[in-house]
Amino acid sequence: MPSFDVRGHLVPNGSEPASRQSLLDFSRSIPSLKACASSAAATQYVNSLKAAGVKATDANPVFVWRTDLKALLVWDGLNWSGTSRLRINAHQSGDSGLPYRQPGPHEIMIMQTGRMAAFTGDLEYGAGYMPFQEFPEPFPESCISLVLQPIFNNSGRWAFISTAMPMIDVLTNKGFRVMFPGEVAKSTPHAFMWQAVGY
Repeated sequence: MPSFDVRGHLVPNGSEPASRQSLLDFSRSIPSLKACASSAAATQYVNSLKAAGVKATDANPVFVWRTDLKALLVWDGLNWSGTSRLRINAHQSGDSGLPYRQPGPHEIMIMQTGRMAAFTGDLEYGAGYMPFQEFPEPFPESCISLVLQPIFNNSGRWAFISTAMPMIDVLTNKGFRVMFPGEVAKSTPHAFMWQAVGY
């Protein structure tokens, strides 16, 4: 009867004759890493493993490298999860005024961050508008949260001393635009750090 060796591979005992089935059992017991370019491709892969007799469990998971997310994901037979300890739950109550897509309960979240320093190039409706800021990489589906932290600096080439409160009026999976209500002077310098979460 086949048994698991020290590396967890299913191998025949020495007294057993070689057969194609023993080779298949050995092959299926090796947790190979598969590259998949989408969620659909990853699901198709785990379904093909299941059809071949591979049972994914929490103790014997399936690993997939998602080339679109640049992330290593784990399938435990029920849910996908990331290999990091970071877990994010999202919820919306009421109308936020910006497009929003609720992620699934086991969606793999992505965090992006950066800094922006620029001038308000447009004045409309009593507000100053910054240029559209693109994310380093577009979120595959949606950006669900964006936090801004203004930077104060009065010693550089440009004086970032405005106390106007930044607000977001455009948010997509590709980037965002910041506005400053009540700003009346065009080309006012602003700088801030930002942190975005999406999936």
